[in-house]
Amino acid sequence: CRVGWKGTKRVRRVNFNQSRKYGRGNISKRRNKELVKLGTVSPRLQVPKGILRPYYAEPNFNAEIERSELLQIHDEEGVVKMRRAGQVAKQVLEYAGSLVKVGITTDEIDRLVHQKIIQYGAYPSPLGYKSYPKSICTSINEVVCHGIPDDRPLEKGDIINIDVTVFLDGYHGDTSKTYAVGEIDVDAEKLISVTKKCLDAAIQVVKPGEKINKVGEVIEQIAEENNFTVAPYLCGHGIGREFHGAPTIFHIENDWVKDLLKPGMVYYRTSAAGGSQ
Repeated sequence: CRVGWKGTKRVRRVNFNQSRKYGRGNISKRRNKELVKLGTVSPRLQVPKGILRPYYAEPNFNAEIERSELLQIHDEEGVVKMRRAGQVAKQVLEYAGSLVKVGITTDEIDRLVHQKIIQYGAYPSPLGYKSYPKSICTSINEVVCHGIPDDRPLEKGDIINIDVTVFLDGYHGDTSKTYAVGEIDVDAEKLISVTKKCLDAAIQVVKPGEKINKVGEVIEQIAEENNFTVAPYLCGHGIGREFHGAPTIFHIENDWVKDLLKPGMVYYRTSAAGGSQ
């Protein structure tokens, strides 16, 4: 999941049903929907100097220096700050969702959400991360995640996943949700519904001492029961002072992650069966 934006422009929802080993399969089209085409990306927005920035957004940051991705275990103070960052991210996401309508461009959504994040005194975490040029991610229809806001207007029948992350008081808060643009078809409705079921079931298994790979097991089980598959090349990740870090949470059944969940861990789960939270 740590891929620069140039490598994610054309990541799409892929049909893996032909192969349990997750061969590429065929890119599927929903009824009467063309594949999303790349639009024009406007210049990156600026953040006031007084707002605390993550290390990678500092002017003197050297991208060639690798940072450790050690497991982050948060103390009581860290958990309080994580909750505050998460609450702000949630409120910003709700605002972003209220902007979704036919005709608005994802670039305009990005601009308005950028302003809202700054009003909270926070920094939009994606901006400048591995050269990513925008403040949020907007993934439309078959685009799995990390879609880049551009000048494409939203169309009736689209679904759009909006991914919001804020950096507040030294901690990142990350969340996302998929929204319908006007009336959508039954396939899209089912996709959103099943992904939410995957999310809720995954949350229920999160507890100290549980195996990390249990999360992927329950997600994939529900997805397959509903004739969906999970994008195996994306994953959840630890979060806190670092935007991305250990543990890596795969959303498929696996036996190569044998670690246990521990008190003080916080992680973000990316889209499973195609994209809710």
